[in-house]
Amino acid sequence: MKGLTFAVTTLVLVVAALVLAVAALVLAAGPAQAASVATERGDKAIVFTFDGLSSMHTGTYEGGVGMRWYVKDDLALRPGLEVSFDENELDPAGPAARERSDWSAGINLALEKHRRGPASSVSPYFGGLLGFSFNGGDSDESRPGQGGVVRNETTSNSTTIGIAAILGFEWGFTEGMTLGAEYRLGAEWTTGDLETSVTTPTDTTSEDADFSETDLGISAFSVLLSVGW
Repeated sequence: MKGLTFAVTTLVLVVAALVLAVAALVLAAGPAQAASVATERGDKAIVFTFDGLSSMHTGTYEGGVGMRWYVKDDLALRPGLEVSFDENELDPAGPAARERSDWSAGINLALEKHRRGPASSVSPYFGGLLGFSFNGGDSDESRPGQGGVVRNETTSNSTTIGIAAILGFEWGFTEGMTLGAEYRLGAEWTTGDLETSVTTPTDTTSEDADFSETDLGISAFSVLLSVGW
């Protein structure tokens, strides 16, 4: 898990460095001026996505990278890669210590129908999204018990398929670059395997069980930065 976290962290840092480099070039070119959003057939852009804004804290990242390609005027396909990880540690020196880490990596494809807003620099859009991801998680909890410490370890592996309606907008804050926001409203179906191990001073028991779950509602609120090319 640490190796995966290092790899994802490296990816995040590389993406952040690219965004900062592009922003530095824009600032060096002079003051930014609002520009028309390019939505004509053949227009392309690299899209950086930042999710999970309601739960941002140390050890957490949700986001991805993809591209936007206009197959017709005002109609775009947006394939993308998304990753997330979350690590937290509770009272590691206390009597009830807990460590937990979760990760997810997946692909998705969105279809966007753009409209012109009151200004040419604003382009609202709506559409749909289909996504698939692999997910994993580990939890290690120790607590005082009769005769000594009781340790509870769990490991989960699962796959998720999701569909969503999307509603968002782009704002051309300077030539060739846009900022935007997007809501996703849909459903996700997850199936997987959960392994549980409980260790006491005298015994160890293990259990392996399958699980499935369905989630409905707002799956993500995202901020998007697009760079045309």
